[in-house]
Amino acid sequence: MPADNNLDAAIPPSEWIALHDVVMKYAQAIDTKDWDLFRTVFVDDIQLTYGEPWGPFDGIDEVVSFVDPFHAPLDGSRHSTTNFQVLAYDGSTAITRCSVDALLVKADHPDGPFLRVIGVYVDDFVRQPDGWRIKNREFTRLWDEGNPNVAFYEWSRPEQ
Repeated sequence: MPADNNLDAAIPPSEWIALHDVVMKYAQAIDTKDWDLFRTVFVDDIQLTYGEPWGPFDGIDEVVSFVDPFHAPLDGSRHSTTNFQVLAYDGSTAITRCSVDALLVKADHPDGPFLRVIGVYVDDFVRQPDGWRIKNREFTRLWDEGNPNVAFYEWSRPEQ
């Protein structure tokens, strides 16, 4: 879908803020390892991929079963999201895109203390009775540096 660079101006400011707030809530939840808050960002049947090999995941339980052990060994992380843009909006659905700079830290790792991953989130939102939630997220990794073993960066889906 081509982006309409002027679309942000056509959206009521309160709606732009509400959509952006969900993206900020995601960063807060993942950086604080607050999986209850994390679950409030997505619909229960979320479709999500963080790119090969991390996804796709079907449903919030499967997503949490990945992100929890992925972040558990870390001393900390910071997911900074910028360049938030609304690509489509009709009042009940929306598509947004933003940049993310994720820093994952494991201070005592013998191969180096950090992994930094930069990429883009594209989110399909749907309005729910309690507000906006993400129903589909695609992450595209653009660049990374550091120690891929800080977290289980080379993760693969367990055999089922």
